[in-house]
Amino acid sequence: MNTAGVHALSYPLGSMFHLAHGLSNALLLPYVMEYNIPSATKKYAEVAIALGCDKQADDAATAAAGVERIKSIIKACGIPLTLKEVNVPEDAIPQMAADAMKVQRLLKNNPREISEEDAIAIYKAAMG
Repeated sequence: MNTAGVHALSYPLGSMFHLAHGLSNALLLPYVMEYNIPSATKKYAEVAIALGCDKQADDAATAAAGVERIKSIIKACGIPLTLKEVNVPEDAIPQMAADAMKVQRLLKNNPREISEEDAIAIYKAAMG
């Protein structure tokens, strides 16, 4: 599993809202995983199995179970699961997406290409 997209989208949360990079990564991880599943379904299914998820009807369903497991781990650790919980305003999303696009050294390694519009959609999903 490649965390390149997670890291790239996390940087604006640090620079604009002074959130710790580890917190930003944890918060965004399930949403970037959901976005990446279509391009790396088998890998994400393998991650789900490694996380203790049962094999589902197909790799996509198993991968989705892995995303839910990550969300439950985040919640169990007491880490915020949405951007709203860390007081990120929705109107900041376009600037965050534009800033994330500047981190091409990480984005180019993501399993699925992330455009500025995709970054906006990921941030909106993470709003909660």
